Amino acid sequence: MKFTALLALFICPLALAAETEVKEFDAKTIHSFDIENLNGNIKIEGGHEDKIVITAEKTEFTKSCRLEFKQKGTDLDVKVSRKGVFKKSDCTTHFTVLVPKVVELDLKSGSGNISVIGTKGDIDFKIGNGQVTIDADVHELDGSAGNADINVKSLTGKTELKMGSGTVKAAYAALPATGEFEIKSGSGNVELTLPADAKIQTSFISVGGKMTNEVGDTPNAGFKVKLKSGAANLHIKKAL
Repeated sequence: MKFTALLALFICPLALAAETEVKEFDAKTIHSFDIENLNGNIKIEGGHEDKIVITAEKTEFTKSCRLEFKQKGTDLDVKVSRKGVFKKSDCTTHFTVLVPKVVELDLKSGSGNISVIGTKGDIDFKIGNGQVTIDADVHELDGSAGNADINVKSLTGKTELKMGSGTVKAAYAALPATGEFEIKSGSGNVELTLPADAKIQTSFISVGGKMTNEVGDTPNAGFKVKLKSGAANLHIKKAL
């Protein structure tokens, strides 16, 4: 009983320390949304045409942590930062963001998961560790990751990914006549799903990996699939 009571005394202050901050902006005036987070999850949901609503749950946020919101013309920036070079606070913040359907996204996270659902437009992301899940109409994807698992649906344009390690699952809703799907990776498996009638050229360089290609290569095809890796496998599948 004494142990339980003491444990409750330690847990309760931590639970009460969490703080939630909500900000709203006129969605009609904003065309691009940038967010930079040190630690924590970022969840983006498209289809909200009237207001951009940002909910920030500060689960570990000391006096050395800062959260800033800035609108510059049609760009909206959100940033979590640390004050002072030698501060070691985690500054953990979980974001849920409601945005209009058509929007450009630039997402950065040191550690945590990134999720994007229901948007239409270009997406740039940079993540240290975590998972990236995108179920959106992505015209162009540019991403980099240290150690992450990436799952992307409904690609329609150029893709460029740079990774240290982790898995990639990507699917094209429609393949453009020209363009590239390019990955540079240290290690991990890459699974790319393409329309059954896709015409592609492949370039595969991997010292310790192998490639399987259900679509096959078409000479002089305008769309190119490229993978360069130390030990990654590439599996190109036909969509069912």
